[in-house]
Amino acid sequence: MRLQLVQPTRSELAARWKWHRALGAAFLGIAAGASASAIVFPPGTLVTALAWSLLGLAAAYGAGAFLMQGERARGFQAAVTLAYAEAGVVLLVDPRFGPLLLLFALSAAFAIGGVAQVTAAVIRPNAQSRWEAASGVLLVALGASVALQWPLSAIPSLCAAFGLAAAAQGTAYLRLATAGARLAEPWWNRTGASLAHVLRENMQR
Repeated sequence: MRLQLVQPTRSELAARWKWHRALGAAFLGIAAGASASAIVFPPGTLVTALAWSLLGLAAAYGAGAFLMQGERARGFQAAVTLAYAEAGVVLLVDPRFGPLLLLFALSAAFAIGGVAQVTAAVIRPNAQSRWEAASGVLLVALGASVALQWPLSAIPSLCAAFGLAAAAQGTAYLRLATAGARLAEPWWNRTGASLAHVLRENMQR
């Protein structure tokens, strides 16, 4: 479940880039832990490791909700937070049947999201339609792969899927942090850097 970040204003980016960087690092850390646990932990311990990874994701999304402006954006982020928290609790409470329920829900979410993305790209074509359609097809394929438990079994498949989702979200936050750090610089530094870049290009020519 990858959350598309609502585009903040330039002032928000400049003011919160350190928080975005910290959240990006947190998401990437969770992604590394979830992916590595599929290899390191035995099956009995893997469910518990996945549950705590989901609770970690819930905490990270909850922190991200406070950085968003607008009730709508915060409400959507809070809903994602609640979904991850519930999934983690389900795995801790019922480690036997919880993974099967989560596997079915995740597969359906990927498939439905992919079909919706392809449909939107076809109905409302734009400059990014080809990439959106390709991404939608990839989501459908990922949903089918999770449902069929191929090439991994149920729990490792969930670890890999949530690891990819966390990595994508972490990368998005780091991109926001990079943009915000540039905007937070004094205007004369940005102007000087731009002039130096232009001069270097002219000298190379």
